[in-house]
Amino acid sequence: MPDLKNTEEIISHYKKVIFPLESLVKVANASTGSKMSITINVKGITISGYLVALDEFHEYTSDTILENVRKVSDAETFQNMQTIMNAMKDMYAKPELRDLVNSYVCIKNPSYHIYAIDGKDKYTIEGSFWIGKIESVDGFTIGMPD
Repeated sequence: MPDLKNTEEIISHYKKVIFPLESLVKVANASTGSKMSITINVKGITISGYLVALDEFHEYTSDTILENVRKVSDAETFQNMQTIMNAMKDMYAKPELRDLVNSYVCIKNPSYHIYAIDGKDKYTIEGSFWIGKIESVDGFTIGMPD
């Protein structure tokens, strides 16, 4: 949570952000390997999955990206990409960037719930992540629909 100095800053911040969700994101980002089932609503789209730390997304994607780059690129390109991925990883260790990290929601194995006139369809993408700005979330529920 940001270091808010006065009542006006606090009110302004929480007019844009749901405090309980921000608190859960902070807990997820501070722990290793924890996950919590969650369903969120963003601009009318319902997304459910597991709330996880943003660095879990980074670990997964950096391994996947680097493996793919290694297969199709020369050594110099791979080295440059590895340097970029390591710089991104360092972001999670810097205390001054915790507010930035905590401003994103990370959902693992997201399911997108599409409600049509004739019923409900659900699309799940196993092994992937949905990342969104916490300020964009309109509402949330702990748990996932059946």
